[in-house]
Amino acid sequence: MFCYGITGTRFGMTEQQKTTMHDILRFAHNTSPNHEGIRIVHGDCIGTDKETHDIATNLKIETIIYPPTETQSRAFCEGTVIMPDDGYLARDRHIVRASNALLGVPQKDHETPRSGTWYTVRFALEKNIPVILILPDGEWLFSEEIQPLLLEGKWG
Repeated sequence: MFCYGITGTRFGMTEQQKTTMHDILRFAHNTSPNHEGIRIVHGDCIGTDKETHDIATNLKIETIIYPPTETQSRAFCEGTVIMPDDGYLARDRHIVRASNALLGVPQKDHETPRSGTWYTVRFALEKNIPVILILPDGEWLFSEEIQPLLLEGKWG
């Protein structure tokens, strides 16, 4: 079964990001090989993780959760599988390793320092995991479009 990792801002998605996320997950789920469906893998935080979890639940998509050890920003979602708690960065790496592709949902349309979302996007790119970045206006970029911007220093 194909797994999409989720990483995004704890401040939540814009309405445009929510629409794009819904459309991507619905399309992927409905067109999966042999109609096996897909899974999402997320870090159980408020904001993007919770909002995507709700979209997935409404679409009847299975969820795998890698919760953080710190609970102040935890959403406490009920998932198909809940993995052991771990620190934020370790948990982000687990999400990438468990994913066939990563859906990144940043708060801004450029890389920001000390951002778990951007850390996870960069880690996925380093591990050659395909990335789809859903920008605040709902548009998206693919790995091959993201990598040059990071390397050229146009973001950050």
